[in-house]
Amino acid sequence: MTPEFKEKIDKLITDHKIVLFMKGYKHQPMCGFSARVVSMLSEIEIDYHSENIFDDPELRSSMKEYSSWPTFPQLYVDQEFVGGCDIITGMFQDGSLHTLLGVQREEVAPPSIEITDAAIGAFKAAMQRYDGVQVIVEITAQFQYDIGLGQSSAGDFAVTDNDFTVYMNRASAKRASGMKIDFQNGQIRIDNPNEPVSVRRINVREFKQWIDLKKEHVLFDVRGDDERSIAKIDSARPLTPDALESVSKDSVIVLHCHHGRRSYTAAQQLIEQGFSNVYNLEGGIHAWSLHVDPVVPTY
Repeated sequence: MTPEFKEKIDKLITDHKIVLFMKGYKHQPMCGFSARVVSMLSEIEIDYHSENIFDDPELRSSMKEYSSWPTFPQLYVDQEFVGGCDIITGMFQDGSLHTLLGVQREEVAPPSIEITDAAIGAFKAAMQRYDGVQVIVEITAQFQYDIGLGQSSAGDFAVTDNDFTVYMNRASAKRASGMKIDFQNGQIRIDNPNEPVSVRRINVREFKQWIDLKKEHVLFDVRGDDERSIAKIDSARPLTPDALESVSKDSVIVLHCHHGRRSYTAAQQLIEQGFSNVYNLEGGIHAWSLHVDPVVPTY
């Protein structure tokens, strides 16, 4: 490490109370470990400075010598090296990271969730392949879900329903109350009332089941008349302001276009207008033709 780079690093950790040397940026981490630490700092809602080591290869190599720590991310607080991802995770779990950063840790009650028989069957089938594994559930601040097999950590919540236990960290537990874990069509399905309203996705086979079961919904086609003249789903209405006037804000609405991109944009606009149960038909009418109704022409 050159004296110039030692001086540069000294200045960075002197000028900022909290510095995270990471792979990528706060808004776009470029490795899972950096993303995990960013998520924990965001959860604490603390302001910090970050440096992307990929922007400067010499900084990357110098930091390893500076901290005597071989991996990234690396967290500094008050000019002192705290540690990497595993150490920070442990401190986050036991509350010592909050204390170090001067933040009062929020109390979290064990959540109440529902785990269906189908989900339990899928979990047990997967667990039979390994010895001593547990089901770990993680819910990010963006309500992305990671459900897998592993070992719980100190401070994790053991959450039991239907005589089956899953484990989740404090941050996930805070977002899990009322959540339902199910298994349908070969996939784990999550229904979480804590999620902010957003566009939901439905594939064409699932939507065909809705139709067969006469599940109440309204199907809108966002394409123009020229495309509808080529191919259409019989129950679909053109999406117009007049058509929306007769639809309540809590109605189940499904939108489709040719491949699903235009309808997703339109669905986001409906969410902004206050509609709360909006689905985008994945793959659009093209997927409908391929997988459900081959009589509908492709184009």
